[in-house]
Amino acid sequence: MPRLTSVLCFAVITTLGACDAFTSELDQLRLALDSPQYAHGQEALIVLDNNSERSFTYSPCGPQLERQTGETWSRVETDPVFCPSILVAVSPGDVVSFRREILNELEVGTYRFVQFVGRGEDQNDRVLSTSFRVME
Repeated sequence: MPRLTSVLCFAVITTLGACDAFTSELDQLRLALDSPQYAHGQEALIVLDNNSERSFTYSPCGPQLERQTGETWSRVETDPVFCPSILVAVSPGDVVSFRREILNELEVGTYRFVQFVGRGEDQNDRVLSTSFRVME
């Protein structure tokens, strides 16, 4: 029985180490904006920059929008857009850009973009942009 315990402990420690390594690599993904504020009708340039040493996958449909209310962030529902069910790899050192129009329907307030990324099919990790203001 002691042998089984030591093998299990090794497996747990190895897995936790891998999780920590993945988390630190996620910290090296950056979602940058070209401006700290936008007016209705303007276009935001969003850049996903992979400064890690690993490849990640993401949906080519691009980042989702969230709005801040108090201390809470909530997803902004927009009109459905056709989005193919595929994933694209972003390799170490790659930079990918997206453009999003700041819709007239958006209330004045604080927003951010969220890009879901992963390794393979699961896109459960989030990369957040800095917050920005939507002005009138």
